[in-house]
Amino acid sequence: MNTKEKIIEATFLLSLEHGYNNVSIKQIKKKANLSTSSIYHHFKNKEEILFYLVKKNLVDITDDQKEYIKSLEIPLIKKLEILYYYSFGNEINSNKKNIQIDGHNINSKEYYLMFAGIYHQYPEYRHLFTNAGLEGIEFFKELIDETKDKGEINKDIDSEKMAFFIFSNMRGTVEIWLNSNYKPEELIVSNLEIIEKILK
Repeated sequence: MNTKEKIIEATFLLSLEHGYNNVSIKQIKKKANLSTSSIYHHFKNKEEILFYLVKKNLVDITDDQKEYIKSLEIPLIKKLEILYYYSFGNEINSNKKNIQIDGHNINSKEYYLMFAGIYHQYPEYRHLFTNAGLEGIEFFKELIDETKDKGEINKDIDSEKMAFFIFSNMRGTVEIWLNSNYKPEELIVSNLEIIEKILK
């Protein structure tokens, strides 16, 4: 791990624990075991670290998940099942409450709540979230089109509308989970049953 990555990781872990707004350069320096000058050599201020924090721990992770899904030769509904579990920070058939990032166990709810706070408090970085969302919808559309071409689902399905439905349903399901005592698998199973009926 290079110096820049150490700074991003330290800021990420401290932000999960204390909230990004409550993290100081002094704390980052101590956590990363670096000098203040090393931090300012790579980043002009703490807000610039935030940009890379969001990119590395949200955008890049999402891109990696999409590449993995593309590599699988399984039915669309099974791909969606994996993606639903990913959206909760879990692997399929896992009841874990932690996300694994660079060897660290990250509480899934704390992870999402931290990024929700960043989204609302730092509008200058919302484009990262927005672009990730738009790319997610396009990714679902590609999966649906590919499956229609194989004759595995109803060819009359409007791919764009269905992609938007799945994406918004997934986002809404995570919101319900964050604010309730429902288990991820309960929400996932019920949603996939409905989606599968629509696709047939």
